[in-house]
Amino acid sequence: MMGKAAFKVVQLFALLPLLASPLVAQGPPGIHPWLRLRDSSGTAVQNSGNPVSLRRSCGGCHDVDFIASHSSHSTACQSGLLSVATQASSRPLEPIEGGSAEPNCLICHTPNPANDQWINSLREGDTEWAVTSTLANTSIVERSGDRWRWNPDAFTSSGTVNGQLLRILRPSNENCGLCHGITGSGLDEPVSLESLGPGSMHTLTTGEIFSPQRIANSGINLRDKNQLSRTWDVHAERLVDCTDCHHSINNPAYCRESDESQPKGLRFDGRRVPFAVYLRRPNHNLAGQSGSCSGEEVDLSCQKCHDPAPTHGWLPYAERHFAQITCQACHTPRLFSVAVESVDWTRLSADGSPRVTYRGSESEVTTAADDLVDGFEPVLLTRQDADGRTRLAPYNLVTSWYWVAGDPERPVPIDSLRLALDSGVENAELLAAFDSDGNGSIDNEESVLDTEAKVSRTRDLLVSFGFESPRIVGEIQPYSINHNTIGAGWAARECESCHQAESRMSHSVVLSSVFPTGVVPIASEKTDAFLLGDALVDEDGRLLYEPASKLSGFYVLGHNSVRWANVLGFLAVVGVLFGVVAHALLRWRATRGRAPTDMSEAAEVYMYTVYERFWHWLQALAIMILLVTGIEIHFSAFDLFGFALAVSVHNVVGFVVVANALFAALYHFASGDIRQYLPKPQGFFDQAIDQARYYLGGIFHGRTHPFEKTPERKLNPLQQLTYLSILNILLPIQIVTGLLIWGAQRWEGIHESLGGLTVLAPVHALGSWMFAAFLLLHVYLTTTGPTPTANIRAMLHGWERSESHQEVLERS
Repeated sequence: MMGKAAFKVVQLFALLPLLASPLVAQGPPGIHPWLRLRDSSGTAVQNSGNPVSLRRSCGGCHDVDFIASHSSHSTACQSGLLSVATQASSRPLEPIEGGSAEPNCLICHTPNPANDQWINSLREGDTEWAVTSTLANTSIVERSGDRWRWNPDAFTSSGTVNGQLLRILRPSNENCGLCHGITGSGLDEPVSLESLGPGSMHTLTTGEIFSPQRIANSGINLRDKNQLSRTWDVHAERLVDCTDCHHSINNPAYCRESDESQPKGLRFDGRRVPFAVYLRRPNHNLAGQSGSCSGEEVDLSCQKCHDPAPTHGWLPYAERHFAQITCQACHTPRLFSVAVESVDWTRLSADGSPRVTYRGSESEVTTAADDLVDGFEPVLLTRQDADGRTRLAPYNLVTSWYWVAGDPERPVPIDSLRLALDSGVENAELLAAFDSDGNGSIDNEESVLDTEAKVSRTRDLLVSFGFESPRIVGEIQPYSINHNTIGAGWAARECESCHQAESRMSHSVVLSSVFPTGVVPIASEKTDAFLLGDALVDEDGRLLYEPASKLSGFYVLGHNSVRWANVLGFLAVVGVLFGVVAHALLRWRATRGRAPTDMSEAAEVYMYTVYERFWHWLQALAIMILLVTGIEIHFSAFDLFGFALAVSVHNVVGFVVVANALFAALYHFASGDIRQYLPKPQGFFDQAIDQARYYLGGIFHGRTHPFEKTPERKLNPLQQLTYLSILNILLPIQIVTGLLIWGAQRWEGIHESLGGLTVLAPVHALGSWMFAAFLLLHVYLTTTGPTPTANIRAMLHGWERSESHQEVLERS
């Protein structure tokens, strides 16, 4: 991709063939020649005094009709509609009288256009002079009475406008900011909220501010502002302009043919549309809006410019994260500005505007320059991206309420609502319902329809104006946050921000503190995000949105859990613990006053080899570490290692367990000791019953084990059955599920075909609970030898004292 300077040189040379056009004249060096402004009949405006027609003024070089039909911006201008979307609500629409307006190229292609004048002209229905009014900030026109007059001194003798007064330029960030929000390219003027208004749609709906300025140097009254030494947006800081990403989709500097039309074997296709041809018909459907020059969807994801792999080596399971969360989820963790929270159109204020509340500010109902601003954390919602994957992305939620009526239902027009409400001002019953302080008037706070009486009285007014079955509906509109991107030093890098029970994935969002009573809003149909949570009223009367991360299809370790697995596992551990404690108390009670068995004369037998002892203690230590790190990963109950380190330790130790188990299997097969784990069918059940009777009764009376422990037979029948179950069922399940969780991004197809983490993680967790229960029982049963520590000491040095049953019986 060529640099800006080279790009502008190409633009200059590409324009040379156009300079011979009869509609333009030579001027001082510049990207765009000086213009002749003409009216709709083609006459020079300084001669006719009529409003300018950009179709006639620009049409000699540019196909204006093509541009107008290939531009969503132009379509919005021509429609003659200014919706309250510019006030952060998409409903209801407010029509502008006076017909259609011409496309206004001047708004985007001139510095400092009079955007307010243009909007006011449209609102007043003066579409004829609307484009001309855009030049109000220059000396080319001036207001005289009820019309605009051209200044003859602004035109040259050849009939062109002085190019110093009318400069046609590439759109700047400031041009985009006229409609989209607070932007800036310089560092001198502090960013402030004073310019926040109806035209700041993106800032109002998302809180985004696109500027290279450091936040600490802004003019916003931010809490702890001195600590915010970063810039508003890292792209603005690196001199990336809006049009570098949102460029014309057939701009030859960016456009490439589709993969299908590319010649086979060609890595780079240098063929491009000549720049002069492009300037004749530039497609103003910008990248990120729709389509591309090749007919494919334009990729505006971060990966269009960035390869995240080299810079995210520190991130565990990086590819897994890239596949399931957007870059903005971590690189836009907080907005340090305000954004609209709710818009209530059900009851208008004295000036006819809705009641608007804001999030991120200490004062939620104003955006005064001196309000203390805290900023806000966006909510994470799932959406389906262009590559077909579902990812978590940050959004701001704007909730609106408005009246609908009729069949089919349509929003009640603003003018009709205003007339109905004005007619009810003198209505005594209406005043009684709204005037809570009894001062004889209805202020903005009292106008909220927060009681059934208020709703009923307003509904009656609308019915009296001819509206059929009016009712209030509520709508939650998510607005995607794609700017205010920050660098690595400020991004969310702590795993615990998502991988814990109370993570940012489950933080509730206040939709509004005051809202029409009984109306719970629903998700808008016009959204790419999935609102899977619930809107509910908390104990303070606030309307909240509670995310339901379990329904999103994601299973986030440390945040999500499956109830049935934990309940079953917990009951197993508690049951074993209860049994162990009860059994130990009964043993203690039965042995009180009884002399301990004297084993001093018993012969010592070499019961455990060095390898057996090494294997046992390594496996015991590994399982203990796995249980501790598993609890931290699964529940985030305590912070011993930290989530990232706990995952790494868990993975490494898991492989140690697998390797230790494999070596143990080889050893037992090679040595023949595997026979110790295989019960002999003949008499097995009778022997198992004898062993169970011993644990349930004989042990309390000082009887010996029914089966003598020897180096050739270390396990009794119940132990054989237990180890067979563990080695053939529980351990394989843990190994397979653990490997698949570890290899989620390596074997994604196998992982997902088995249900992904949603299935594998609960099964693995249940297996861990079973191992914990076994460990409790195993440790307790080691105390059932001749002395409570005899078995443990034998496992330490290998030797164990033994005696025949007959000798013990004779002494007893």
